[in-house]
Amino acid sequence: MDKELKLSKEVSDKYQLNDIVVGNYDFPGYGEIDLQTLTLDSADKLVSRGFPYLVLRKKHVQANPEKSMDKR
Repeated sequence: MDKELKLSKEVSDKYQLNDIVVGNYDFPGYGEIDLQTLTLDSADKLVSRGFPYLVLRKKHVQANPEKSMDKR
């Protein structure tokens, strides 16, 4: 049985893939990258260099219940 390829938890908590699946690629300008073994530090560096296949996840901002209450 083949193991499902996926980003590490630390990388997938911060980034999502854009138009690509996890695998080993040779990206022009970035070199050979195995997305399954990519570390968060390496992902951060790639994104700072404009790597188009990793996109920062939007944080789910939870409203402060005290601020959202209507005080009349």
